[in-house]
Amino acid sequence: MLHSQFARDLAKELDIKLTALEKSQFEQERHVNPQAYQRFLHGNGLQFIDARKAIKYYEESLALDPNFAPVYARLGFVYTTYGGWGVITPREAYQKSKSYSERALSLDKFSSDIHVLIGRIKWLLEWNWQAAEVSYRRALELNPNDVYAHSEFCRFLIFMGRFEESIARTKLTMQLNPIDITSIHILSLAYFFYGKYDLAIQNLQRALELNESDLWINIFLAWNYTWKNEPDLAFKFIETSTSLDKYDDPWVHASLAACQAKLGKPEEARKTLAKLDELSQNRYVDPFNFFVIHATLNNVEEAIYWFKKAYEIGSPQISSMYVAQNRWFAKIKSEPEFEDIMNKLNFPE
Repeated sequence: MLHSQFARDLAKELDIKLTALEKSQFEQERHVNPQAYQRFLHGNGLQFIDARKAIKYYEESLALDPNFAPVYARLGFVYTTYGGWGVITPREAYQKSKSYSERALSLDKFSSDIHVLIGRIKWLLEWNWQAAEVSYRRALELNPNDVYAHSEFCRFLIFMGRFEESIARTKLTMQLNPIDITSIHILSLAYFFYGKYDLAIQNLQRALELNESDLWINIFLAWNYTWKNEPDLAFKFIETSTSLDKYDDPWVHASLAACQAKLGKPEEARKTLAKLDELSQNRYVDPFNFFVIHATLNNVEEAIYWFKKAYEIGSPQISSMYVAQNRWFAKIKSEPEFEDIMNKLNFPE
């Protein structure tokens, strides 16, 4: 727990304000079943590592304490992640996350977790960038010490193209917990999209020392070494990432196939396309995954087809396009049909 002076300093640094009434209401003691809280913490620890196991712990927590509002918020967050990874359809992701957010708000409107979830829904599933930022800032007003709220706001800032702000805030947030792997993920992601690959790799190597079996650390290393054009190391981390992907997630396949195509191995990327086709016979596969591979293979007509499909169904991955268009899809961004959809999204100028 932070000392109060550091908390005040952090709030001042980040321009966070609460009214006197909100402070008194927020600081009221909450009585939570200790076993429910323990399962909640277990779920939080797995939220970005194994979402399926996290859901199990959250559901166990609610069975013990059905009025524990932050659990509903974290469950909703996991379902937005499922939508983002293409594990479930955007419609299902929206329905579940919206339902959990409404239940959480009815129980405790002063929980920062709830406003993080609302921000994520606004960002990924409604594509309402301005409203998303309002919700993230509200979460931070309610709890300036919340590493989770800071981290998720910093993640959002990356995809709004505000790299320097995200980096500065993430570094400040890491004073709360210097070895928080999620914060290291986010800092590295900001460096990647900012084109500072060496700094991204430096942070990811540090994270790898903390958890070498973290799937996303290995994926981000594969991305950075690919864009640095260091194929030996890129292929090493592509191989490791593939071995760590125990759920056969389509987004993992697509992002690694994009690396293979960029590294001059189009035949491997085409194998992944075939794999996604096969997966789609038995489960949902987000059209955005097909778009990613076709775009990096320079299959313009097919890429545009799948991009349109992703837009039409409301794929959460579309929310990444403001920054991804330059890093991943530069060769098709001038296509009129692509430009038309991008204009409809009303990304920040």
